[in-house]
Amino acid sequence: MYFRFSLISLLFLNSFFANAQQFSKNYFSWPLKGKIDLSGNFGEIRTNHFHSGLDLRTENGNIGVPVYASADGYISRINISSKGYGKALYISHPNGFTTVYGHLDRFIKKIENYSEKIQYQKQVYETEIFPERNFLKIKKGELIAYSGNTGGSAGPHLHFEIRNTKTEEIVNPLLWGLNLKDNLKPLIKSLYLYRIDNNYKTHYGNYRFAKFDISNHSFKDKIIHAGTGVFAFGITYQDMIHDAGFGMGIYKIRIYVDNKLYFEQKVDKFSFSNTRKVNCYMDYALFDENETRVVKLFIDDGNNLNFYPIAQNRGKITLKKSDKLRIRIIISDFAKNKDSISFVLTGENSIKADLQFKQYKTDTIKYHQSALFYPHKTNILKYESNGETVKVEAPVGVFYDTVLFGITKTDEIFEGKNVWQISNSCIPLNDNLFLYFKTSNTERKIITRLTKEKQKKPEITFEKDGFIYAKIKNTGLFILDIDTTKPYITDVIIDENKFSAIIKDNFTGIKDYLVKIDDKWILAYYEPKKNLIEGKIPDFIKCGIHKFSLKISDNSGNSNVFEQTFSTNNCLKSMKLKTGDKAPNFTTKDQNGNTVNFSEISKTKVVLYFYPKDDTPGCTAEACNLRDNYEMLLSKGYKIFGVSPDSIKQHIKFIEKYKLPFDLLTDEDHKIAEAYGTWVEKSMYGRSYMGMARVTFIIENGTITEIIEKVDTKNHANQILK
Repeated sequence: MYFRFSLISLLFLNSFFANAQQFSKNYFSWPLKGKIDLSGNFGEIRTNHFHSGLDLRTENGNIGVPVYASADGYISRINISSKGYGKALYISHPNGFTTVYGHLDRFIKKIENYSEKIQYQKQVYETEIFPERNFLKIKKGELIAYSGNTGGSAGPHLHFEIRNTKTEEIVNPLLWGLNLKDNLKPLIKSLYLYRIDNNYKTHYGNYRFAKFDISNHSFKDKIIHAGTGVFAFGITYQDMIHDAGFGMGIYKIRIYVDNKLYFEQKVDKFSFSNTRKVNCYMDYALFDENETRVVKLFIDDGNNLNFYPIAQNRGKITLKKSDKLRIRIIISDFAKNKDSISFVLTGENSIKADLQFKQYKTDTIKYHQSALFYPHKTNILKYESNGETVKVEAPVGVFYDTVLFGITKTDEIFEGKNVWQISNSCIPLNDNLFLYFKTSNTERKIITRLTKEKQKKPEITFEKDGFIYAKIKNTGLFILDIDTTKPYITDVIIDENKFSAIIKDNFTGIKDYLVKIDDKWILAYYEPKKNLIEGKIPDFIKCGIHKFSLKISDNSGNSNVFEQTFSTNNCLKSMKLKTGDKAPNFTTKDQNGNTVNFSEISKTKVVLYFYPKDDTPGCTAEACNLRDNYEMLLSKGYKIFGVSPDSIKQHIKFIEKYKLPFDLLTDEDHKIAEAYGTWVEKSMYGRSYMGMARVTFIIENGTITEIIEKVDTKNHANQILK
């Protein structure tokens, strides 16, 4: 007996210490400095998935906030995409976990240079890179990137995530003791009582329910006369970490029946393969109907999430007529702030009939063709009408449970096209369905879903054996549409060492893009939220006139091409000055009309920056960056002077508009620019002309110590201070 007790104790202690070591406090630190605030938490319900990390707000919604490594490790993965996490870094750590930093604006230079080199080698825009182990070593607290709004982000923030390196299972970062101030308790907003009727659910995709609004604890000691049968609960709630914060997902929920723990849900970790189980974790039918997110407090069919350490009878309660059960539901956030409701559930029917189980609005659909679809087999349903054929194929694992699936050709005509009802829109899907339309002409045909508001949501469409088909994530109303409109390209700017353009497709969206200069592949980044494509003109593009081309295509195969000749504005073809040369002297006027003799001021440390024109995008960005870092530049002993062909009057307006703290010198006859070799030939829209190049000279005691030809307008101060 003693040996058995000792063995059990030893196993328990080993498990306890292993778990404590796994979640060692202070191993990880926050990747942002200063006060930490969240716009999303771990396990929060999102459309078709659970949120897999913490969304860290940046101050005032800024982009470009420094991001630091949360612990020692090495860069194990670099992701660059216009979707998902956008630009993201993955750092693997010695403790067996990997931290993820998503929606970044840019990486630090050594990582940026490494990734761009590989992108040029492979000639790919969007890519995943897996550096060799320890090739890019990182120390805890080391700067690795800058926050942004790339990929599927809805606003500037940093997505921070921790996952098991080997299994890829995502783990709640707060388990490592990261300090987060949260003094607000969550609130239970409403209670849902479900009548569990599997036959009804099979035919309509859901359960009937009764809803109880809860406010000011008026629900306390309520008696619910449910009648006999099988029942389960659901709730809506509100949780924030401060009064002006965002809504959070709930961490823990417990149900007590007659003071005994009956059901517990705790969101500590989950796997990516289960992230779409969110659709059976919540009441998907109510979400589809009015976007209400009701968390089911029972384990429904198809739900194999590891959220439930305790779940008697899977959280369902069987009521007999004589039963009178005391129910208490407690919710708590990670900081252990709590809210609860208590009530009595009886098996008696109420004489007042105060309990009415509701149907969903979508429960009355009639199908022309229907069949039972099963979760553990491939299901196919076809419907033909007046020469039109529609087919649905559901692979294994698409459904959580057996459902009645149907196809109907409705009486509705939308934009001259037949509207098809592809089953009940409230049926949740764990994976994609294949929807086929047979048509005599497949060219430019697009399968398009109609929302309840009749907004068109085109699906990416393919062709096979006379059918066009799409992988669909949602059931509902569909039409067979057509798209013959090409995407458009506007606002092309080629400015010194970079380029940008607005590219957009009003229907199916941009699929591919290709940038070339002199028929050479050029790296570019596409940001769908801004319809913006941009990139840098690489060093291998030398001085001279060049041909720029941008080709884009949409998801229907329509394409467009923009071409333009230009000159590299930063190559200074005629410039003979180099570092070590004496800076040419000149005399001119500043914005106040004062005479400036450069030989007198050049005896100190001077930043003399040449720029094309006041109050233009690139020139404004450069001036404001120097303004924002002016005190730092002064502390290093630099005086700053800008030079452009603008008049004194234009300089005054520019300085007043942007509150520039340094002097701007006028060079209307471009004599200063000629002396410094910055008056060069340019080309725009096929027209050649002379203009000012964007170049900065750093001068000490009258001698040129550095020439910056490739000016980064948004980061120029750092180029000077490096």
